[in-house]
Amino acid sequence: MSENQQLPESFATELESLYRRLQPKYPSVGQNSAVLPLLHHAQQLCGGWLPKAAMDHVARLLDMAPIRVYEVVTFHTMFHTKPMPKHCVGVCTSLPCWLRGADKLMAHCRARLGVRHEEGISADDNVYLMEQECLGACVDAPLVTVDGVYHGRLDEEAVDKLLRSLREDNHVGS
Repeated sequence: MSENQQLPESFATELESLYRRLQPKYPSVGQNSAVLPLLHHAQQLCGGWLPKAAMDHVARLLDMAPIRVYEVVTFHTMFHTKPMPKHCVGVCTSLPCWLRGADKLMAHCRARLGVRHEEGISADDNVYLMEQECLGACVDAPLVTVDGVYHGRLDEEAVDKLLRSLREDNHVGS
C-alpha cells in the first residue's frame, strides 16, 4: 500500500467535521457511501495522496474494515497511494474519446511532458500523466482532466495551452 506519513495536525478535526455535514445525506444503513467524499477530502488534506494512516482514519470514522477502504482507493484512478507531483493530467482513453483522437492526444502529452512510458511523471517532476477510463462526458470527447478539472473537445493546440498554464502555475484547478 502506501508509505506512512504523519497526518497534518488538523486532519482528524477537518475530516470529522466533513463527516458530520455529510451524515444526514446518507441513510443510516448507507453511511459507508460517504467513503468517496471523505477520501477526496483526506487526499486533499494530505497534499494529493492517501497515506495508509489517512485511509485507516476514514475506515474508523465509517466503522468499515480498512481493507474495504483500500479496495475503493485502489479501484479508482482519482486516488493516489504515493506522493504525487503538483499537477495531474489524465487523458480519457475509452472508445468515444479514442475515436475522437485521444490516442494522439496522449502521445502528444507524453512528448510535450517528456514522459517516457505510457503513464508517468514529467521530465521536470511537476506533472503526473495518466490514462483514465471513461470520465462520463463522451459528448465532449476527447476529454482531458487537469488537476481534476474536465476539458473537452480538445486538439493538440488546446492541450499545449493547458500544459503551458501548468508551467506558468495559473491553471484553474491548481
